[in-house]
Amino acid sequence: MDAAYIALSIICTVLCTLYILWRYAQRDTPWWGYIVALGYFLPFETIALIPLDVQETLSVGTQKYLLDMWNFVFWTQMVITWLIFPTVLEVVRSGEFTWKGRGKAVFRRQMKFYAVAVSLGLAFLMYLAIVKGLTGAALVGFVIACANAWGLFLLIILLGFGLVEVPRRLWHLASFEQNLNDSYFAAVAIEDAHMQAKFDVDDVVKLVWAASQKVRGSDPLRPFVDVLVAKMPMEDGFGVEDIRLTSDVESDLGEVTYERLVKLHATLKDKVAQLHRSQHQWDELVDKTCWLEDVIASRSSPHQTILSTLREPRDGFLAAFRDRLEWHLYVHFWPIGCRLLAVLCALMSLLVVIGETTLYFNSGTGFHPFLFSNLLRRDYGAFITKFVCALPLGFIAYCTWYSLFKIKVPGWYGLYRHKHTDTGSLIFVAETLCRLSAPLAYNFINMIDIPNGITFHEVMGKMNTAPVLGKDGFNNWFPTLLLLFVLLHLLRVFNKLLRTLGLSNYAFTEDKQNLSRIGEGKDMLARARQKKEREIGTGPQRGGRGTYIENTLRKIHNPSVANVDQSPLRGSQQNIRPLTTSLLKPGTSRSDSASAVVSSGGLNRIGSRTVSTSFENFVAPTNSSTDNTQSSSRFQSWFGSNNNL
Repeated sequence: MDAAYIALSIICTVLCTLYILWRYAQRDTPWWGYIVALGYFLPFETIALIPLDVQETLSVGTQKYLLDMWNFVFWTQMVITWLIFPTVLEVVRSGEFTWKGRGKAVFRRQMKFYAVAVSLGLAFLMYLAIVKGLTGAALVGFVIACANAWGLFLLIILLGFGLVEVPRRLWHLASFEQNLNDSYFAAVAIEDAHMQAKFDVDDVVKLVWAASQKVRGSDPLRPFVDVLVAKMPMEDGFGVEDIRLTSDVESDLGEVTYERLVKLHATLKDKVAQLHRSQHQWDELVDKTCWLEDVIASRSSPHQTILSTLREPRDGFLAAFRDRLEWHLYVHFWPIGCRLLAVLCALMSLLVVIGETTLYFNSGTGFHPFLFSNLLRRDYGAFITKFVCALPLGFIAYCTWYSLFKIKVPGWYGLYRHKHTDTGSLIFVAETLCRLSAPLAYNFINMIDIPNGITFHEVMGKMNTAPVLGKDGFNNWFPTLLLLFVLLHLLRVFNKLLRTLGLSNYAFTEDKQNLSRIGEGKDMLARARQKKEREIGTGPQRGGRGTYIENTLRKIHNPSVANVDQSPLRGSQQNIRPLTTSLLKPGTSRSDSASAVVSSGGLNRIGSRTVSTSFENFVAPTNSSTDNTQSSSRFQSWFGSNNNL
C-alpha cells in the first residue's frame, strides 16, 4: 500500500477543489451550495488513483484496499451525480419562496424525469429477463453500463474539441497580435449580450413593480412581492418612483397569482445573474485587451519595461529587475514556450486519436499502436511507472475538462472567473465531472490494455454482462468516432453544423472570419480604454524614470493629443445614470427606449442584433469625433498601416 502517494493525491485534489471554488464561486453562494466540493474532489481523485492502480497491478497484482477505495469513490459518485446533484440543482433554480414549496416543486419535476427513465429501464430489464435471465449481478451491471455509455458519449464529444483546441490555443497565445484580434472580435458579441441583458432586466423589473402596485399590504401575496422588490437591481440615484406602468406591462403581467410570482422570481434571478456576468465579461475583456496593447507597444522599449497608463510603476530596490524580468518573459520567452508546448500537445493529441480510433480493431489482436500501451507492459519502478501512466491520462483529462469549462450555454450554465459563477453552474459542472470520470478512466484502461486488467476492472467489469453496452460492444466501437469530431473541429465545421441545426448556443467557439466585426470591436475597446484612463488620471508627476514612462506612454497611446490635459470627464460621473435607468424613465417602453437610443446614434442594430456603438458611451458619453481620431492615431502608431488583420 503506497500510503504516501494516496496522501499526496488527496492533498492535491483537495487543493485543486478549493482553488476552483475560490476562483469561480460567487461570494453570496449559500453554505449548502458548497456540497459541490464533493463533485470536484471525487473526479480528480478518480484520475489520481489510476496510475497507482496500474503500478500496483504490474508489480504485485490487484489489491484489496484499492478495490475498497474504488467501490467507495465510484458508488459515491453514482449517488451524488444521479440523485443528489439534480435535486439540489432544481432547488437552486426554483422560483419558490419557501423550502417547503421548493421541495414540492422539485419532487414533481424529478418524478417526471425518473418516471420516464424507470419506464424505459423496466422495459429493457424485462427483455433481459426473458432472453438471458435476470440476476442481481446483471441488474447492477446494467446500471453501470447505462451510466458508462452516457459518460462515454459526453467524453468523446468534449475530447474531440479539446484535442484540437488545446494545441491551437497554445499556438495562438504565442502571438499577441492574434490574441488582440480575438479580443476585438469578441467585443461585439459580449457588448451585444450585455445590452440584451440590460433590456431583459428592464422588462422583469417593470413586471415586478407592476405586481407590487397591484398587490397591496393586506394581500397574503404581499410578502412574496416584497422579496421580489428587494431583489430588484436598483442603481445609485434611481428609485422606484422613476418607474411608470404602461398598458403593455400590465398586459404582460396578467393576473397576479402565487404561481405567477414564482415564475417571475425565477426569471428575475436568472436575468440579474446574466446581467452581472455580462458586465464582468466586458470588464475582463477590457483589462485583457489593455494588457495586450501595452505588451505590443512596449516590445521596442529602450528601458526593457512593459509601459502602461493603467498601472503605477513599480517602486523599491528590485523594481527595475522585476520590470526587466517581466519584459523578457513576455517578449522573448512566452512566444517560444507557448509554441513548444503547442507542438508537444499536438503530438499527444495525435497519439490519443490513434489509440482511440484503433481501440475496436485492437480488441483481442495483441496489436497496440498506442505508444503508452507498449510502454506499460512491465513495471519500471513506482515513480516512473506512475509517471508514464499519468502523462497521457492527465492530458486526456485536461483536454476533456478544458472543453467542459470552455463552453457556455446562455441561460443555462457557464463558468466565469473572479467569483462570478452562480451555484447552479457550479453544480452542473460538478455533476458532469462525476458522470465523466469513471468512463474516462475505463476508456483509458482499455486503450493501454494491461493484461488481465487492473483492480478498477473489478468494479467496471460488472457491466460486461449487459448486451450491446457491455464488453466488446459500445465501449470499443464508439471511441472510433473521435476521429470524426476531431476533423470537424480541425476544419472548423462543427460550429457551422450546430448553427445549421439551430444549436448555435452549444458551440464551443465562434468563427473569427468577419473583419468588419474586428474593426468595430477595436473601436469599442479603444473608447473603453480612454474611459479607464480618464477615470485613473495621469497621477502625480514623478521625476526621473517615472516622468519618462508618462511621456513615452502619451506619445505611444495618444500621439496626436500628447499635451492635452488628461482631466476627468466634464460633470460628475456619479450623476450619470446607466442605460438600465434611462430605459425605466416614466412613460417609456422597451421599444420606445430602443427607438430613442437609435435616433441619438447610440445603436446601429435593432432587435435580436441590438448592439450599441459602445455601451460605455451610456455610462460616460464622450466626443465621438475626438475619440475616433485618438483611437485611430494610437493604433496606427502601434501597428503601422498594416494591422495584421
